[in-house]
Amino acid sequence: MRFYRTFFLSIFYELSVLGLLIGGVFMRSDWVSSDIMGHILAALTEANRLAILVSLTTGLRISDVLNLRTEQLCNRFTITEQKTLKHKLVVLSDNLLDEL
Repeated sequence: MRFYRTFFLSIFYELSVLGLLIGGVFMRSDWVSSDIMGHILAALTEANRLAILVSLTTGLRISDVLNLRTEQLCNRFTITEQKTLKHKLVVLSDNLLDEL
């Protein structure tokens, strides 16, 4: 539990540095361009960047991403989502696997 708190505090700090979190409240936006998302990802620490990339490309919640084990990571695998207990097929690209 302590790891999650540290992880989210570091994400909130990095978002506030980027001006995307003001006074503890997220600024709302309809979409984020790929250029801006690239800047956001570049500003994150390596571990946070990889976790966010996996979440963005797979649609998994960050809690499910953080619970993945190294031995699970391959092109295709199934997980049970923590919140819904649904089984989900996850597909990772070769480029993302190389980064992980």
